[in-house]
Amino acid sequence: YKRQAQTIHNALFSRVCNSILNPRNVENGGRNVKPVIARIDEIKKALDGIDAIQVVAEGFDAYSAGKVDVPDPGELLFEDPPGQAHIKYGAIKGDDYYVVKIASGFPGNSDLGLSRIQGVMLVYNQKTGEPEAFLLDNGYLTTVRPAAAGALCAKHQAPGTLERIGMFGCGVQGQVQREVREGRGAGGGG
Repeated sequence: YKRQAQTIHNALFSRVCNSILNPRNVENGGRNVKPVIARIDEIKKALDGIDAIQVVAEGFDAYSAGKVDVPDPGELLFEDPPGQAHIKYGAIKGDDYYVVKIASGFPGNSDLGLSRIQGVMLVYNQKTGEPEAFLLDNGYLTTVRPAAAGALCAKHQAPGTLERIGMFGCGVQGQVQREVREGRGAGGGG
């Protein structure tokens, strides 16, 4: 499952990166100013033009066809204060980019007025190895991925037309699940 999830992340991050880089290159007279540092607002805006459900489907297809290189993730565990960091990386063969994702979770951050989850995606050019973008999403894209995968599952597995759906999730995950399924927000394509 972890390898499938990272493959889908790579597909999603690649589309977000293209959506962010292309307009910036035009603004700079065709010059590619690298690496781009994109924060959450710019990432969310880029998602508006991306059908996350379709991208997730393409990621599953690439994984199923053996067109991915996704090594085992790395993990660091901390005791004082308690926390953890995960390093995940991979590539879809023939894609424009490969991605290294570093995510950390420190539960005590809430007491400090900081987000419990921090993260950055380092997006590199798959043909030259150059860093293209650093996506500072604070875990948002990691929330969009399972939401889009859930909507894809409902689309292909649910019987007939759905009038209602029950969702089990808390906080942002439940909200993003609903938005993506309804085709609005979070790159739902609408």
